[in-house]
Amino acid sequence: MLKKRIVALISAVLMFSASVANSSALSISSLDDNSNGETLSGDYYYEVDFQKLGVTTEELKELTYAEYYQKYFPEAWNTVFSEDEKELCKDLMFLEDRETKERASLNYVVSSEFGKNGLNYTGEANSVFVSGTKASNIKHESYIEDSTGHGVAGSISSTSTSTKIYTTTLSKRISTFTSGKSYRFHTLHTLKISGTTYYRNTYSRYYIPKS
Repeated sequence: MLKKRIVALISAVLMFSASVANSSALSISSLDDNSNGETLSGDYYYEVDFQKLGVTTEELKELTYAEYYQKYFPEAWNTVFSEDEKELCKDLMFLEDRETKERASLNYVVSSEFGKNGLNYTGEANSVFVSGTKASNIKHESYIEDSTGHGVAGSISSTSTSTKIYTTTLSKRISTFTSGKSYRFHTLHTLKISGTTYYRNTYSRYYIPKS
């Protein structure tokens, strides 16, 4: 069941608008205590409406990650990514699967869910701590596309503080989606644990019932 709140976000919230390729991007910075009693800081959330821009998945796949973020999420590129990550993004294509093999060392269970949540269809990404060493940095990069390869929405969220549970959501009004079509919610989970960066890809599909 989709949760109705973003764990590790919201309290002292700073919201401001930024122009991103003629679309509206939302940025949130927060400092709060989560349910585990941990103080969280450095949380960021950025979103772009690809459907409004008329951008297709195939067009995005022609971009490297560096080009993708610099074009659609310039503020996130300058704020969230380290210099090492920026260098890595220069040689990776958008939506290319990145998955490290050290599964036994991850210490987290990651997942993606997609479904109806009130007046929206919502994708939820989770990174949940199991045991061992906690991550010092977690980043979720999410994307929604329909079965014809048209982009609906994309977002990036990041926390720079060690946390046990990190949950982010990407929601769009029901009117955004077409009945009788299938949609895919994709999330790339990036976790930095003891100086090593781990990548996991998770997917969730949802069929919009015909009205």
